Amino acid sequence: MSDIHSLLIAAILGVVEGLTEFLPVSSTGHMIIVGHLLGFEGDTANTFEVVIQLGSILAVVVMFWRRLFGLIGIHFGKKPEHEGQGSGRLSLIHILLGMVPAVVLGLIFHDTIKSLFNPINVMYALIVGGVLLIAAEVLKPKQPRAVGIDDMTYRQAFRHRLLPVSGAMAGLLAFRSDDFRRDADGCKPLCGL
Repeated sequence: MSDIHSLLIAAILGVVEGLTEFLPVSSTGHMIIVGHLLGFEGDTANTFEVVIQLGSILAVVVMFWRRLFGLIGIHFGKKPEHEGQGSGRLSLIHILLGMVPAVVLGLIFHDTIKSLFNPINVMYALIVGGVLLIAAEVLKPKQPRAVGIDDMTYRQAFRHRLLPVSGAMAGLLAFRSDDFRRDADGCKPLCGL
């Protein structure tokens, strides 16, 4: 593959990542499908997908760095504003509870999950995910149970991450099931971060 061709593929996948990362769709799923259509697959493609998504993670860290440090008790200047209506406060425990399902099931079912990352499974997952997002929008409670991220309970934090992991086990790894869970739980969009 020539350098120009590689740069073109990187640019196209970068645009796909940038357009899909903060939408209720799977950026990874779309990159897998577009990469397949461009003939960009294998270990190099997998590494590229991980590296390009580090940029998205870095963007979140840059945007929310004060809040992230606040989770471990380090505050720079004034405390971040409370995001919600209740008196709760997002804590490190919320984050850790959200990680438990992914860590446990990821360790147990690593090989199975890895085998699901192919264009056919991803296409089906995107379709099923779209249907589930529409269903969640229709069925969500009229009154949100958590207006802001600080209103989330420990149970909601755990459940928000449980569905994406269980979805991965069912071959639905590429849809934004966290958005489905958030809507079904009656939380506003940024509450599911």
